[in-house]
Amino acid sequence: MESLSSVPIDRADLRRLIGEPHFSRGAAYDRRGMVLAAELDASRKHAKGTVAGTERKPYTQDITLLWHPAGQLLRI
Repeated sequence: MESLSSVPIDRADLRRLIGEPHFSRGAAYDRRGMVLAAELDASRKHAKGTVAGTERKPYTQDITLLWHPAGQLLRI
């Protein structure tokens, strides 16, 4: 898996697909350094993240992505 930060994903697409307040909450977690890892598999169809939330133990998020052949993110 490659680091998700090295993959060009349009923030406007993410905001539109995730919606509010979830997008802003996730961005705040990232700014505060609470996203411990974010990776994308070679097919770019599956992302996995580890987050230090409010509980003692970090949690993981597994996300499925759908891409347009031209490279635009269509669905999360």
